[in-house]
Amino acid sequence: MVWTVDAPVLKVARIDPRTGKEQSFPIRSAVAKPFPRPEEGADASELSALLDKSYLLDQVLAVGGNVVVSIRGPKGTGWLLAVFDGQGRQIGMDIKAPSMPVGKTRDGNLLFAAPGKESFELAESALSLTAVASAQGGH
Repeated sequence: MVWTVDAPVLKVARIDPRTGKEQSFPIRSAVAKPFPRPEEGADASELSALLDKSYLLDQVLAVGGNVVVSIRGPKGTGWLLAVFDGQGRQIGMDIKAPSMPVGKTRDGNLLFAAPGKESFELAESALSLTAVASAQGGH
C-alpha cells in the first residue's frame, strides 16, 4: 500500500498500486482546521501570511503497521501527529511532536529535528500506542 496526502485537504489516502484503488480517510483533529480559501486576487504576500497562520499536512510515514501524518501548525506553534492503523482508522490525534518530524529509522522509530545555533539536533522516538478504555465499562 502507498499512503499519501493531498494538502491542504485534511485527508489521508491509501492507494493499492496493484489495482489503483484509492480510499480516503478524514484526519480528525480538535486543533487543526482546514486551510481557508484565499480571497480571489490575493497577492503573494497575502497568501504567504495565510500559510503562516494555517495548519498544513507535512509528511506521511509508515511505521510498523501504522501510518503517521505530521501536521505543521501555524508559524511558531510546532507540529501535531495523527496516527492511523493499516485499515485507515484514526487511532491517535493531536499528538504534540517534540520538534519537526523529518523521517524514520530502519527500525521504525520516528526522527525529529530541532534547529540549533549552527546545526540541527536530531532526536529519535519510538511510536508507542496505548489502548484507552471507554467510559462505557471498558468496551
